[in-house]
This record gives sequence, C-alpha cells and structure tokens, in this order.
Amino acid sequence: MADAKFTPLQRAARELIRREMCEYDALSTPSRLRYERALTRENDVPYDTPTRSCAHGVLLHEPCEKCERNEQDCKVYETAMLCRIRELLKQLS
Repeated sequence: MADAKFTPLQRAARELIRREMCEYDALSTPSRLRYERALTRENDVPYDTPTRSCAHGVLLHEPCEKCERNEQDCKVYETAMLCRIRELLKQLS
C-alpha cells in the first residue's frame, strides 16, 4: 500500500529500477565455471601431423624439388615409415 502515494509514472520507474537491480545482482554473483580435462587415448596417432610432411605439403618419404630433397634423403624417412607400419601391423595381429 506504500505505492499508493506515487504516481503511475513513478511506480513504473520504481519497477524498472527493481528489475534492473535484480539483473545487476545476478551478474554480480561469481560464475560457476567448470573445467573438464580433455580425454586422450594413448593409441591415437595423428597421421596428418605436419612432421610427416614438409612445409610444401609433400610427404617426407617422397622427393620435393622446393626443399631439394632427393631419393637418397627420402630413404631415411621411408625406412622410418615402414618400421611404423610394421609396428601397427603387429598390434593388429
């Protein structure tokens, strides 16, 4: 009944202020942030990692004219690739 002494414009202004203060109170409360640890599996091997190709996008076991990588340079990468394939095939057996 205390609102009876106010004009309709004053009542509307008071209601607006109440709503604004409620929103302000909700914003002033500390947020409830939840951090979840990313789940990774040990056997996940990214096959398209940048370490398996040069800066020009050519696979390391293939020659690249821009890097001046020839057949002999590729032999080391090819051997490593074949060893990795053998390891993966052993895991499948």
